Amino acid sequence: MKIVIVLCLMLAVGFGNVAYSEVPSKEVDRLISMLSDQDKEVKKNAVRELGNLEDQKALEALNNLWSTESDEEVNYLIEIALNRIKLLDSNPAVRKSAAEVLGNKGEVNFALDTFDVEGSSLFGRIMLGEQDSADILSSLSKALAMEKDEKVKVLIVEAIQKIKLLDKDQIVRKEAAEFLGELCNPDAIMYLGRAQEKEKDEEVKNALKKTISKIEKKQQTATVIQQLFNGVSVSSIYLLIAIGLAITFGVMGVINMAHGEFMMLGCYVSYVIQLCFRNYFSESVFGLYFLLALPVSFIVTALFGLLLEWTVIRLLYGRALDTLLATWGVSLILQQLVRQIFGANNVDVASPVWLTGGIPVMAGLQLPYKRVFIIGFTASIVAGIYFLLLRTRLGLKIRAVMQNRTMSDCLGIPVRKIDAFTFALGSGLAGIAGCNISLLGSVGPSTGQNYIVDCFMVVVLGGVGKIVGSIAGAFGMGETNSIFEFFTTASMGKVLVFLLVIIFLRFKPTGFSATRGRN
Repeated sequence: MKIVIVLCLMLAVGFGNVAYSEVPSKEVDRLISMLSDQDKEVKKNAVRELGNLEDQKALEALNNLWSTESDEEVNYLIEIALNRIKLLDSNPAVRKSAAEVLGNKGEVNFALDTFDVEGSSLFGRIMLGEQDSADILSSLSKALAMEKDEKVKVLIVEAIQKIKLLDKDQIVRKEAAEFLGELCNPDAIMYLGRAQEKEKDEEVKNALKKTISKIEKKQQTATVIQQLFNGVSVSSIYLLIAIGLAITFGVMGVINMAHGEFMMLGCYVSYVIQLCFRNYFSESVFGLYFLLALPVSFIVTALFGLLLEWTVIRLLYGRALDTLLATWGVSLILQQLVRQIFGANNVDVASPVWLTGGIPVMAGLQLPYKRVFIIGFTASIVAGIYFLLLRTRLGLKIRAVMQNRTMSDCLGIPVRKIDAFTFALGSGLAGIAGCNISLLGSVGPSTGQNYIVDCFMVVVLGGVGKIVGSIAGAFGMGETNSIFEFFTTASMGKVLVFLLVIIFLRFKPTGFSATRGRN
């Protein structure tokens, strides 16, 4: 008996659902047929009603009408209706966009086909009606109750408060202005500015003014933090490239003009591994290509460096000018070789999914994962180099050769092997630097030339062969460069940085950290 009752209930519910689903379907068809009515008011009412229905057919009909409708008022209502339906879309990006659009629907200016006596076009203005405002608030409130994504929730709340700025009640408008001040979204400043211009009540106008001022102050704070972070990011890139150059120059006294090209080779190793993963592996493991590219770029460029040391550098020890010219020639050869293989145009290296996006710090400020990764990676490389130099026997031998090559040779240290290892290590560090730089933009045969001058400046500014000095030089140049670029232009910022470096070296030619010795 119980089983029969349960089955009856299930059948009743099933029939109920069928009947319920038939009613909206008929209603949607009736409203869609009204969209072709010649009466503008009938068409507008049909659009409003379709906006209340969660129906795919209604969405398609409104999209079709939007592409053909010439009346601005009807188009305005169609856009509202479309975005009300999109608030319930399964895609969070679509819901975000819908909330933003609805929040900015307070008024729309549209061009008229007439001109004033001076030839300027006139603009009409469509204001949001009370019924439309209520419909939008209803849809936003419903969407907010169902929403699980926190970012979309914030945008829906902001949209609700923007619509409330159009309320007749002065208290509601004032509370909405204060609430928007708490959200502190920099994108809302223009909307709030327009609302302030139209507002007639002094209390609400003052609340809007305070809100705008609060957002602007927070925006200034975000800008300062962003510039400081950019400076640290640029400094990390300089240091990552320059640290290999500092070791090579400190141990061997070799001015390696091909160091930038080793960095460029690291970029192309990352590009090739990316292509291999894209062509031969599934999409699910594509993000792992970068983890493989880091060690491979180190190995490839270290082998190139070892080959260069064995064939060219070894024959020119003690002849600094000759090594400079020889390595410059090698840099030109490597550039041309890359042009022949990959072409002269720049190539793009796609970032892995786990490095897209950023860390939200405050409204209007997000720290990109790419740059955070580069900063952390540089810190780990510096820590590794310090461990190698100060905590291993190999590091002890490298430091001995740095301080006195002749005495090290007399004490049985294999100076030639240390030279080869050091040059390979410096070249490998340039390669992984290039692998990291490929995350920031397109790379090409001349990518290394864009960084080599800055890196030489870092090494000279820090003190030749001194890792601590290179760290100070990199962060000094990176931060000042970021500050100057903010107040001037990119090119002028570079000029001012180099000018400061020249002035500094004029009074302290040994750099931040000079090598100590005995007379």
